[in-house]
Amino acid sequence: MEQNLLNTHILPVILMLDNSGSMDGQKNISLNLTVSEMIRNFSKDAPSNIDVYVSVITLGEKASLHTSFTASKDFTFDGVTCGGNAYFSRAVDLAISTLVYSNIMTKTALSPIIILVSDGFLNEELRNNAIAQFQRLSIGIGIELDSNALSTFASKESNVFLPQDSSDIIKFFELQQFNDFNLDNIQ
Repeated sequence: MEQNLLNTHILPVILMLDNSGSMDGQKNISLNLTVSEMIRNFSKDAPSNIDVYVSVITLGEKASLHTSFTASKDFTFDGVTCGGNAYFSRAVDLAISTLVYSNIMTKTALSPIIILVSDGFLNEELRNNAIAQFQRLSIGIGIELDSNALSTFASKESNVFLPQDSSDIIKFFELQQFNDFNLDNIQ
């Protein structure tokens, strides 16, 4: 991956999107709007020394790599459709494989962020051991959701966001997106 400046760092972000049957209807519309807005804000709000690269993994029907790592400024999200069960552990395995087998983890890459966008109704128990070293955020979608499952996934309680609507996602990333990085120390 080319970087424009020597002092620019890559921030890999994996979006794990729950497109299982429980996310059909209004939840799917909200998920697609939220993700589109989130990706737009990544390129707009990132500090000038960070290039955000986004990969999308879906959890419905089967765990699938929807989009490999792409610079957020070049990313076009066409949305997902829903159906089937939510295969969380397979999606985690796919996220790890995506990081390992992509060329995203360069010397200047920051620690990846994994974001689960879901109603929390997963058919499997959440397994975080494989991704425990990464910052994990949960974004709840819909009025009916399992906030305990979303909290279990997140690396800390403040990394769980339950938006009233997709426009609230801006507030979340103003507060969370780059808070955990001490950007003054990045050369």
